Amino acid sequence: MDKNQIRERIYSCDTEDDIKQLVEERIYELEQNSEEETIGQGYTDIFKDFISSKVHYKPAAKFGDIDCPDLLYDDINDYINLVEELRKNSYYNFTTLFSTIFFMMEKELKTGDKMDRYFLYSKNKDFGRVSIKEIKDFSCAFCSERAGMSHNMFKFLGMDSQLISGTRDGINHAYNIVFPNGYDHEPAVLFDPSFHIDYINQKDQKISFGYFIPLTKDKYDKMLLGETVLLDLEKSSEKLNNLYSLNERFSDYELCNKSCSYGIGINNTNDNEKVL
Repeated sequence: MDKNQIRERIYSCDTEDDIKQLVEERIYELEQNSEEETIGQGYTDIFKDFISSKVHYKPAAKFGDIDCPDLLYDDINDYINLVEELRKNSYYNFTTLFSTIFFMMEKELKTGDKMDRYFLYSKNKDFGRVSIKEIKDFSCAFCSERAGMSHNMFKFLGMDSQLISGTRDGINHAYNIVFPNGYDHEPAVLFDPSFHIDYINQKDQKISFGYFIPLTKDKYDKMLLGETVLLDLEKSSEKLNNLYSLNERFSDYELCNKSCSYGIGINNTNDNEKVL
């Protein structure tokens, strides 16, 4: 199924059973088209395919000489919830999808204590795998878990996405780059499910949206060459304003987080976030 066929199926679902059937069919299709591969920190900088049960996703660096256990995205409810969220509106596009996925991450994949996460992966090192359900139970998701989940959600919807192992402001970080018009077409858009775009007023009241930044071809090409690029939220704010009329509805709000730097490829000299 391509993204248009999937969209049609989403809005044609009448019952919970219809949604479950759609999700099972789509996951089966993605699983059938996947191949065994090891990805993640220390293995891949860019990964394009669905993170299936055949893929060994390493969301953290090695524990000494021992590989991090695989992370399994084995909870069908994540995709059922995604479909249910999308059905609440008559139409979705990439801009609205960024916020939908971000707020799902905030609800389902809560960030917790770094040591809880380390303990969870460590205790499963002999078993060799950790379920995303355990990550939820421990409330210890970090950028790698979130970026992997959002990547799979884009792939589930038939949208081209890359799972990136890279840096944000010099710190090792996982995020996504998506391609609304396909991998071989501009633009590329950076999506970071661990952060949000904030607007705030003088009363400290805040409104937030999913964090995305359109990338020029020049900046994306520089990232592919291993360069770190400084990105700002000006174009993102323009798109949000065009979609939600922010200037009219929230005239007293100002954009908070305006710029940061991103790179593709982890910093092997950075010990602070080897498991983030």
